[in-house]
Amino acid sequence: MDVVDGLMDGTMTSQSEPQWNPLGVHFPDYAAGADVLGSPGEGMDVSGADAPLQMQASEVCGTDGGRFTIDCQVGSGAFAHIWRAVDQTGREVAIKDIGLVPPFAAKEGTTEYHMCMMLEHPNIIRILHRYATSSPEHQYLVFEYADGGDMFMCLESGAEAIDESFCRDFLVNVCSAIQFVHSRGVVHCDIKLENMLRIGDAVKLCDFGLSGFEGATREGVPYGTAEYMAPELLTLPLSSPVYRISQAQDCWSFGVVLYAVLFADLPWVRADNSDADFAMFVRDGITDHSPPWSLLSSPMRDLFRGMLALNPQRRTTFAVILQYLRSGGPWLQEVDSDEEGGDF
Repeated sequence: MDVVDGLMDGTMTSQSEPQWNPLGVHFPDYAAGADVLGSPGEGMDVSGADAPLQMQASEVCGTDGGRFTIDCQVGSGAFAHIWRAVDQTGREVAIKDIGLVPPFAAKEGTTEYHMCMMLEHPNIIRILHRYATSSPEHQYLVFEYADGGDMFMCLESGAEAIDESFCRDFLVNVCSAIQFVHSRGVVHCDIKLENMLRIGDAVKLCDFGLSGFEGATREGVPYGTAEYMAPELLTLPLSSPVYRISQAQDCWSFGVVLYAVLFADLPWVRADNSDADFAMFVRDGITDHSPPWSLLSSPMRDLFRGMLALNPQRRTTFAVILQYLRSGGPWLQEVDSDEEGGDF
């Protein structure tokens, strides 16, 4: 039974009203933590009253012989914490504390450091240095600091005008980076808005902690962010969860990113039949006359059909996605001027 048959086998539940909002600015809260370089963690006080945290940061991270002055923690995830620091030249940097490594890393012989070193691109976060401490025994990666935060925060805040031109530019940045990553035979494995960082006018892809090479076999529950994960990763048999990582999984995740950008919402919480929104998607597909898909131009609907194909072998490539984003092709259906409700 392939993944499509497995999905169609599930019990379809009644569908509530779709939570799409094409002209809105609200994004839902994410259940999973994000490894963010350059944006404060949720609920974290990074104000001037942070002296205990700064002391703790220096004790935890060390300073690599005084090379770095630790400021405060700015993010955290399942395997790491992120700290803002300043080096001896006064340059801001982000230090990633690798407290744990995924269990597949040793088997595959890959580390985030080596991935970052081999993936030099204008739209990939640049690694600057690494060091280690013996007590506790941790590895630390030093990256350029993303002073503009991540794209989830940017879109959620509504602090600046978010129009099609702005979104097209940043998605082209990220798509270029992913296409380069794939050209090196690598799968990112955690494409999401929180892993897209703003540095000046550029947007850069970050967090290669889950990355691996195309076709690598992994065992156990797949790591990632459930909202963005491909269905073949969420429908593995619990008795023997063995799977291969694939660039098609990155394509699915990017499709979810593009949906979030267009509709200021996520299409589902997780791509399995326990989710009513996803169950309806499996049943109905991307149709021309049902919202939210009916709001899109015909070429954009076709692009989504390629990105969100249930069969991973039928998914499109980032070369195709990038070509359409660069073409200037329409994203939304044209509407009469008296029906327009606001900004994109």
